[in-house]
Amino acid sequence: MHEQELIFRIARPAVADALARLHIDAWRAAYRGLVPDPYLAQLDYVRRAERFRELLSKEAEDTHLVEIDGEVVGFVTLGLCRDEDLDRETTGEIWGIYLAPSRWRQGIGGELYRYGEQILAARGYREIVLWVFEANGQARRFYEAMGFVLDGAEKTLDFGVPLKVVRYRKSLPEADPIDGTLDLHAFNPRDVAELIPVYIEECRRQGIMQIRIVHGKGRGVLRRRVHAILSRLPEVVSYEPGGMGGGQWGATLVELKPLDQT
Repeated sequence: MHEQELIFRIARPAVADALARLHIDAWRAAYRGLVPDPYLAQLDYVRRAERFRELLSKEAEDTHLVEIDGEVVGFVTLGLCRDEDLDRETTGEIWGIYLAPSRWRQGIGGELYRYGEQILAARGYREIVLWVFEANGQARRFYEAMGFVLDGAEKTLDFGVPLKVVRYRKSLPEADPIDGTLDLHAFNPRDVAELIPVYIEECRRQGIMQIRIVHGKGRGVLRRRVHAILSRLPEVVSYEPGGMGGGQWGATLVELKPLDQT
């Protein structure tokens, strides 16, 4: 298991090179023996970085990354479901989730997935789907451990040879509406690093630029952790201690940047 702090944030064009290298390295490590070697060999870091830069600049893909000590170690791309046979109003999709091979089997993949799930749940989706190679037993076991089950859909993709992919599906509990107040007493403290960036991003999407994070007074341990997270997020303009009406619980008031400013 990892011991270093994970930092989650939305991916910007400046990290395109890091994403491209991680993406290709993960493909070559995970799909060797499954995807033909000629296909893996022709993957190009420069072209992939250009593609990431273009998509992120146009906000054509919703990609979020996880860092350790400033190093990008994984990313997840997600959004609305692309399958026409499902209800796109209620179904989100994990388009892809990748982890640096050197970071496999450290528990980071599970935390990255849960971060993505929280984003989709906050957007009101009731189900998540994803596609995985039928022959990729390791990935299938991972998603099954995350609560996914096969739903019977399958298709064949061309990678120089035909490869079957199968669809997994997972139901989500109904999320509380976003109202600008995040009460951390309802969550496990270990989830705070994932939860706060997700909540901030969804507030910005809904035009909520001032939020209140309730962490309690206590000994100040959780407050200091919240402030450390906020200090690293470029979406945050400022934050200060405060409470709504001088209530009994300690809280932090946060001012956010509009979506078009980051």
